Amino acid sequence: MLNLDGTFKKESTESYTQAHDEFYRRFFDLSRSTEPVDRELMESHVRSLYKWLDKSAPNIVWCDSPLQVFAIPYLIDYFSNSGDPNWEKLWPIAEERYFSNLPASVLVNLELGKIKERLCTLNLDSRCGYRLQDAIDINRVLELQLREKHKRFKNRSTTSYHNRLPDLQPPNDQTLEDNYNAFNYRLFRDFNIPVFVQYALDSHSSSDWDLDWYQPGMPYQHIHGNVESCLWLEWRGTGRTGQRPGLNREAWYCFLPEYAELNGKGGLGSQVNRYWGFSSTKWPFFDKHLVMPTLLWAELLMQLRYIVCFEHTVFLSERPTIWTFDASDRLHGQVGPAIKFKDGYGHYFWRGLSVESKIIEDEPTVEQIEKEDNVEIRRVLIERFGVQQYLLASRATAIQSDERGTLYRKELVRDEPLQMVHVINKTAEPDGTFKDYFLRVPPTVQTAREAIAWSFQMDAEDYNPTQES
Repeated sequence: MLNLDGTFKKESTESYTQAHDEFYRRFFDLSRSTEPVDRELMESHVRSLYKWLDKSAPNIVWCDSPLQVFAIPYLIDYFSNSGDPNWEKLWPIAEERYFSNLPASVLVNLELGKIKERLCTLNLDSRCGYRLQDAIDINRVLELQLREKHKRFKNRSTTSYHNRLPDLQPPNDQTLEDNYNAFNYRLFRDFNIPVFVQYALDSHSSSDWDLDWYQPGMPYQHIHGNVESCLWLEWRGTGRTGQRPGLNREAWYCFLPEYAELNGKGGLGSQVNRYWGFSSTKWPFFDKHLVMPTLLWAELLMQLRYIVCFEHTVFLSERPTIWTFDASDRLHGQVGPAIKFKDGYGHYFWRGLSVESKIIEDEPTVEQIEKEDNVEIRRVLIERFGVQQYLLASRATAIQSDERGTLYRKELVRDEPLQMVHVINKTAEPDGTFKDYFLRVPPTVQTAREAIAWSFQMDAEDYNPTQES
């Protein structure tokens, strides 16, 4: 493992398995942590990383959320030629140009005053180089170092390192990856509002582009493809020859790191696995200049996730203050955002599904459920309303009754019918009353008897209890 002085903790063969388990347990714990980060330690790692990469010590800017990590450099660059560094005057323009375009479910909790306060502490020096295309892709830099210094590792994946170790593979982290990507998708949507897409084009060309193709929530591959098509049309129209211009996609990815591999690049998961391979084994043919930057970068990603590096400045995001899950480890917030940062930026999820704030914040009604066209959102509303309560409130049809109970059915648009059987407990309560229950059953069930049998994993003809409770 990595020591702060740049040395390695030696692990014996006997303790290797334990060290492996402890390492990944720490990684998963960090992925859910809402504790404030150790800023002094993280800043030390950043300075060490730049030193090992032969770069001068950068300015370090702490941000309350990943939205700030993106928006602050963008706004500084946009206003860098204004000639007036007074954010009290510039803020109304920034608010109208960028923040007013954010989705309502983001703005409902976002504390713009904190972002303005953060901006006021920074300067508008255009030489800082905060343009999107000036961001440094550390993943790429480290990969090039690997290939340059050790040709034998060219085009090999992280598995190559583990093949040199005992047979211990990373644990299954699919749920963690799903949660990470689910939030990143919403984060990317908030980054790529029309004004920023226009900014990206302006930074590569001088044409006045029509953004009719843009649609909120477009996958980033489509946005990149359309931006590059615009650049291609401009290049072709000038009659120029030679290498055509294109969007620096690697710079875009600096603002939104992937968990899994993307276009052959190592994402967060790959960096973490490489960290384990490098730090737990002595590699005689690796020099410290190669290993240390990789370990430092992986440690920063595990601790912070959202880091954007420029030549002279690094923007770091604090961890979320709210980060909640359901019993299946899916992003889930019953009464508010499932993930929320210090400045109020966050998103709402219900059992891993991204939803608008009103779906969670407002009490659902039968009318709202009936009018909802999205099948998945309708299911969320029904679950929040209560399946049994919705069945009764929506006046579902009683399609069959027998000695076992009554079978109800509610037709749903573009979804399978909601079907439940109403049964009464045959055993009286201490006060002499009898409790009744609603059990949800498949829509293929045709009788109440069949529904009860299904709940016991039996066929209707085999269900003939001699005593009921």
